[in-house]
Amino acid sequence: MRLGAFLYRQGRYEEALRAYDTSRQLAPDNTRAYAALAAVYHQLDRTDDAAAALQRSLEIAPDSITYSNLGTLLYFEGRYTDAVSAFERGVQLGANSYLRWGNLGDAQRMVASDREKAHASYASAIQLVRARLAASPSDMEARSSVAVYLIRDERATEALKELDAVLADKVQTPSVLFNCAIVAELAGQRARALDLLGRALAGGYQLREITNEPDLVKLRADPDYHRLIARQEK
Repeated sequence: MRLGAFLYRQGRYEEALRAYDTSRQLAPDNTRAYAALAAVYHQLDRTDDAAAALQRSLEIAPDSITYSNLGTLLYFEGRYTDAVSAFERGVQLGANSYLRWGNLGDAQRMVASDREKAHASYASAIQLVRARLAASPSDMEARSSVAVYLIRDERATEALKELDAVLADKVQTPSVLFNCAIVAELAGQRARALDLLGRALAGGYQLREITNEPDLVKLRADPDYHRLIARQEK
């Protein structure tokens, strides 16, 4: 496992895959090996193999984090109904995480029959993240997450207030900037969203995450987005 982890950190994914697969063969009931395999498969764009590895891990030992990871894979594959099921199991096994409730709300929002349920899931996520912020008000990852939940729950005024608070901070990580871009886009602030995406990419955020985000479908059709990507690739 250590060799695989070293190779993974180096971006040597094919070699990491072989190392992790050897670990799996030596310990076929080791859930960590399957989780590691799933991470490598994801980097290699082998989503079906990643999902299968996570499913095997869950057969051995159901776990909230693994269900959440599986749900995320399914969500970005556009398999929203399956993602809802995975996220629901994740919440059932660990309901104290705002990320799990937020993920569930995100998936429910994309399924017509579950859309009304998304409001309650977002409410739970927001309640949990606000409790976190009460203890750690400088946690911009959490604050940017609550901004996303608010805008997706159609509470634009509150979302933009949180967005302004995040951007007033001196330092924003690429993932925080990406969250802020989603908020700006859904609030109808396309130019601001593009600027934030450019800053996220310049900071090292992966383009694949942007191309997989369903809330940015319309933005990705904007000629200014293609010009942004062209500048980043120079």
